[in-house]
Amino acid sequence: MRTPLGACALISSVVLAVTACATPGPGASGNERAAPASQPKRMTLAIIGDPITVFPGIDQRQASASAELQSLVNANLTRSDHEDILYPQLAEAVPSAENGLWRVFPDGTMETTWRLHTGATWHDGTPVTVADFLFTLKVLQDKELPLAGSQVYGYIEGARQSDPQTMIVQWNRVYIGADALALVPIPRHLVEAAYNENKLGLLELPVWGTEAVGTGPYRVQQFERGSHALLQAFDGYVFGRPKIDTIMAKFIQDQNTLAANVLAGAVDATIGRGLSIEQAVQIRNQWPQGRIADLLYHSWVRIHPQFINPTPAVILEVPFRQALLHAIDRQQIIDSVQEGVGAISEIGLSINSPYYAAIGPSVVQHPYDQRKAAQLLDGLGYTRGPDGFLLDRSGQRLSVELRTTQDNAARLKALVIVADDWQKAGVGVVQSITPAQLQGDRAYRQDRPGFEINRVGATLDGLAAYHSRSIQTAANNYRAPGGGTNYPRYGNAELNDLIERFERTIPLSERLNVAAQAFHHMTSLVVQLGLYYDVQPVMVDNRISRNFLGYTWDAHEWDLALTSSVVDYMSASTH
Repeated sequence: MRTPLGACALISSVVLAVTACATPGPGASGNERAAPASQPKRMTLAIIGDPITVFPGIDQRQASASAELQSLVNANLTRSDHEDILYPQLAEAVPSAENGLWRVFPDGTMETTWRLHTGATWHDGTPVTVADFLFTLKVLQDKELPLAGSQVYGYIEGARQSDPQTMIVQWNRVYIGADALALVPIPRHLVEAAYNENKLGLLELPVWGTEAVGTGPYRVQQFERGSHALLQAFDGYVFGRPKIDTIMAKFIQDQNTLAANVLAGAVDATIGRGLSIEQAVQIRNQWPQGRIADLLYHSWVRIHPQFINPTPAVILEVPFRQALLHAIDRQQIIDSVQEGVGAISEIGLSINSPYYAAIGPSVVQHPYDQRKAAQLLDGLGYTRGPDGFLLDRSGQRLSVELRTTQDNAARLKALVIVADDWQKAGVGVVQSITPAQLQGDRAYRQDRPGFEINRVGATLDGLAAYHSRSIQTAANNYRAPGGGTNYPRYGNAELNDLIERFERTIPLSERLNVAAQAFHHMTSLVVQLGLYYDVQPVMVDNRISRNFLGYTWDAHEWDLALTSSVVDYMSASTH
């Protein structure tokens, strides 16, 4: 049962909605009726974190919370759905060899042609043109600006306009991700003058936050750091005006606070990362008015070693890393922190991926095996003390640091389990929790002495992150040339070659073969210690239509719906 505050919010929304009904929309269940279009539709979202901008590439803290908010306000040339299927957004079509918009030349260069949607406009009504994209590319390739760029921009030799709505991008190499070019346009008409006059002051402009002007389904009415963003449906969005008129996006720093807001009826849904599956199940069991929207495997939780001057140096030894992985009871972690939902992971490619079947046989498995772990550790020249812990030649206990950030309850629990398993194997563990104020400190995160647990997406494209070009050090100001983050800071010529071949191999079957070789290299040498594939649970009120999955790629399709449970609740509350 909702609190009185939640009841008032629900009754208010239902009173607005009961004046008319319509046939169920796509994805709606039989007992749902779309809310009437004649009344304003409002929705309150909760986002874990404190975004500092609504524009991609400006937030230098590597904060995941910004991504969902940014995609509500901005559009890209293309977008991918929850199954990683690519579709056009500001562009009329996704370039391909079949439609003639992607051409590969004998000298290894390429061209991709992008035709913009006719009539696409900025939130202030200014037409979106190729000139906006050419200016955006110029800014993103500007090495004097500390932007969170991508190595992909280094593959682009140039771009030109063939007409006001058609752009041709010239690539200096074959790159398989060219059809998914991440080029969210910058509002040239608002930014170019400031860029020309003082480019180093560009990031301080209010256009990135409080006065944002984008091209996405929602425009910014308010943006208050540490509090919320108020978004209004944009009439001129390329796919039509969104069905929800107003979205209040609350920025919530703590998972428990987020859960309390859901149960109190203060938010209608959560988006992005934040809740563990354990928390989601607990909320669902106490929240008859809501549901868990999605439980697909989209990311993996792993432990990355330190490959640059680690402490202790034995971290660089393959048998040591193999032993540590064999020592972890990963199924226990899944049972303990994932409510038994999930799967043991060895690589950063989801087992739900259509590509996994081709790559899986090449992956080297490291099952839970305490005896194998002990054999590997004993072969490294250590002796065991009376308490079972390993001692070096000077009699000092072998000990490693294991970190994670404080923003995820599941990873905090996983850290304790891993530390306990390693100590049972004879390796001392110093557990370290990275506080919020250091989470975006690149030097602190990259120069760690030992291991860190974190989570990233489990997609095939993530393979490129393990190239040595993505290593961040003090020498490059912890900003790898071309972007990307090689968290282990692993550099290997063989793997570099495989990644480069992967990136320039267009035929899918050949590309998957190269990827399989790369994943074999990484798992045989234990470049990462995979723990489990996790889920990204999204909580949603039942008054939100069933087509809400918690992803922002289809935000214009989100809608309200009356369910029988909502109508019954309203009736009971008003009598």
